[in-house]
Amino acid sequence: MTYRNPLTPTIISPVNADVYINNLQLAFAGLSWVEYSFGRTTRHTEDIKGVLKTYPKAYQSGITYQNVMPNNNLGKGYSFIEVPRADMDFNKGHQNTWEYDISMVFYFNYKKVDSTKGYPFGEELLQDVMVILQTDVSLKCEVIPNNVTFVVEEIFEGYSLDIIQTQYLMYPWGGFKIDATMKFIGDCP
Repeated sequence: MTYRNPLTPTIISPVNADVYINNLQLAFAGLSWVEYSFGRTTRHTEDIKGVLKTYPKAYQSGITYQNVMPNNNLGKGYSFIEVPRADMDFNKGHQNTWEYDISMVFYFNYKKVDSTKGYPFGEELLQDVMVILQTDVSLKCEVIPNNVTFVVEEIFEGYSLDIIQTQYLMYPWGGFKIDATMKFIGDCP
């Protein structure tokens, strides 16, 4: 896996949920400890030596996608957003409420974020994200956190952890995942 010079593009003409995912991506990019704020990821499965491995990939450009599993080349911290499913209350020709289940993943190197602290301070970084979710009007949607985990196996649930070098799964590395419901009103023709 290589992470040299990753890009973090937003979708040029987004529609529906991608509008709000772009907004989240841009808001997270404003956090001093998030060096790379990726948008929506897709699950990618690949046959590696006869064994299927699954990992998240973020759009880069053209038909290029970036594997965003933990690696030292992703700087002091990064984020990405998973979108497993959507529900809507459809009413043709009217405004409809859309609800998307999303997972926002943040992964970082504590020592690179703040070398003066010799302990895991993930709760402080979580608070930075919660302030954005609760107060940032540029999101233009409602994001309701349902669950937070700091457990690596749960952060990367559904992905192949055995493709990550062990040192990226323990201190000074850390992370959290926020499972949430993203709600917005959309027009249907």
